[in-house]
Amino acid sequence: MKKIINITTAKHHLLQLVNDLEEEIIITRDGEPVAVLAPPRPAAAAGRPVLIVLGARKCSPTASEQSIAAINRAAPLFSKLIVVYSRETEELPARFRHPDLQAVATAKPEQPIVTSLKAGLTGCGPADEFFMFTFLSKPLPVQVFATLAAAIAAARRAGKGIIVPRRHGRPTHPLLFAGRYKANIMKTRKELGIPHIIRRHADDIFYQDITAAMAAAD
Repeated sequence: MKKIINITTAKHHLLQLVNDLEEEIIITRDGEPVAVLAPPRPAAAAGRPVLIVLGARKCSPTASEQSIAAINRAAPLFSKLIVVYSRETEELPARFRHPDLQAVATAKPEQPIVTSLKAGLTGCGPADEFFMFTFLSKPLPVQVFATLAAAIAAARRAGKGIIVPRRHGRPTHPLLFAGRYKANIMKTRKELGIPHIIRRHADDIFYQDITAAMAAAD
């Protein structure tokens, strides 16, 4: 598991970080990676998206267990797994299983969702072609993750950079964005959020039906 910390924290606790170093630590400044305290792992596998799990807010134990179990089963679909947590959910990252697992702390779990997503995006780099974000509080079956990961090829052929799932014709979650949207999201004001980006880039959306995938899990 990797940890992501900001440069101010790194400067204040550098000796302790070095002494306790077991996994790669990514240091960020202004939301962008600027240094590492260990050699980087191999580049992300081409064609697989990054999964960002938004888990900074406490949710019911049942929802949490269901989400974690499904995500761990779906882990091979993703190039890396980024878990956003807070002081209230600091035990969360250790419960996930992925060869490239990153843990990102946020001190503002009460802020709008885009704030946590920005924290998670600090773990995405230039090689990450698509990223998906999902909510710990809203469990999804493995079939949904598989359907949306497979939709990337079709979205790429259509020249689209946003994948929006539909259930019974209605837009739902989880959303996928091409890596080029990282900078856009990082600059988005918290009061506008993801809906603002969706509205501004409606012509870049690829819709993927997940009705069957949801039904298969019932």
